[in-house]
Amino acid sequence: MRVLAIAAFLCASLPAVTVLGQHTLDIVENNGLSENRIDLVIMGDGYTSGEQQDFGADALNAVDHLFGKRPSKQYREFFNIVTISTTSNESGADHPSTSEYADTFYDCAYDCAGLEHLICCDYSTILSVAGAEYPAHDVVLLLVNDQQYGGSGGPVAIASTSPISNDIPFHEFGHTFAGLGDEYDNPYPGFVCEDIYPNVSFTSNRDDLKWNHWVNEDTPLPTPESAAVDNQEPVGAYEGACYQTVGLFRPVHECVMRSLNNDFCAVCTEQMVLSYYGFVEPVDTYSPAQDSHEGVHGDSIDFSVEAVEPTPNTLTYTWDLDGELLSWSDSANLEFFFECVDQGEHQLTVTVSDLTNLVMVDPENLMTMSVSWTITRTDDGPVEDCDDPDAGGDAFINGGLNPGKSGCGCYTIQTRGTLLSSLLALILT
Repeated sequence: MRVLAIAAFLCASLPAVTVLGQHTLDIVENNGLSENRIDLVIMGDGYTSGEQQDFGADALNAVDHLFGKRPSKQYREFFNIVTISTTSNESGADHPSTSEYADTFYDCAYDCAGLEHLICCDYSTILSVAGAEYPAHDVVLLLVNDQQYGGSGGPVAIASTSPISNDIPFHEFGHTFAGLGDEYDNPYPGFVCEDIYPNVSFTSNRDDLKWNHWVNEDTPLPTPESAAVDNQEPVGAYEGACYQTVGLFRPVHECVMRSLNNDFCAVCTEQMVLSYYGFVEPVDTYSPAQDSHEGVHGDSIDFSVEAVEPTPNTLTYTWDLDGELLSWSDSANLEFFFECVDQGEHQLTVTVSDLTNLVMVDPENLMTMSVSWTITRTDDGPVEDCDDPDAGGDAFINGGLNPGKSGCGCYTIQTRGTLLSSLLALILT
């Protein structure tokens, strides 16, 4: 987890501040401390002093598109979003093939590597400015103020302001966050595909297919395109990916990693969600902050966690005492009564898990987090029969489960809880 000083000044009401006389930082959306959020910085090139309002509008348009599809739509609360506007002397970008040049701060140019739509910029300057203005940044998107379609990936995600470039950042963040590979099958001379991408397989064998947990038993493997019901159903092993027409396989017929104006498929969506949890832990804070507590018969303590909630909220809260289940519900709070345990030390644990259907397998257990407290009853008074419904503790009787209450005389209270892996400039089709 990242612990950075920038978190101290993040607040929704923070005004725009001009730094170094050249760049202006604005907070677009603050959803929590930077140490437990993904900090997205949107920057611009080719915007003159008179076009800074255009940059603001273009940045908001990019945000709308980035968070308009799954899974970023569901996990928007995981992000902080800021913009850094920069003034260029001239509008647009360089177009060497037509001998058109613009004096811009980040020196963005089309025709990179001889490819008309590939845009390259001064990455070191972009990252230097991002680091100086917003040290907490995790990922940078640069908008190029030019109406020709184009963009690229790599150390910075780059997209032009052409309307048909809107999905480029969405595609590029698949590389940036989840390490996804391109699913194009058009040739890329000299590129050697490695077996490192979660959405590209070197085999169509069911047992060895990386995403076999998404494949129905009756889906043929390899999967002919004629078997596709639509662009993303069924999940299978479709031949053609990573710039090869044969021998490499992709999960669905069409995904945004193959062609723009599509969604992430189920396989890529799962990897994106897991990547978010690589940055963000499910629990922001918990109360009480102290790890150990003492009490006697008649005392009680309220325990709670503040979680980072997806939309819709797919979190569950499991409370257990000394390894025995107390409650499994959507409640982030629990009141503990000392008369329900005997004298001595006990362990109370809450486990927060995201049970979204967007993820089928979480091999590193990224989507689950536990918080524990040590509770000590210091007196030797009577222990109440807290499994008696009259005592308010009918949650765990004969192995049954009532998520409305929890055993040991505790009861839950409904409440609201609240990298860049590819340095290769990517061909855009």
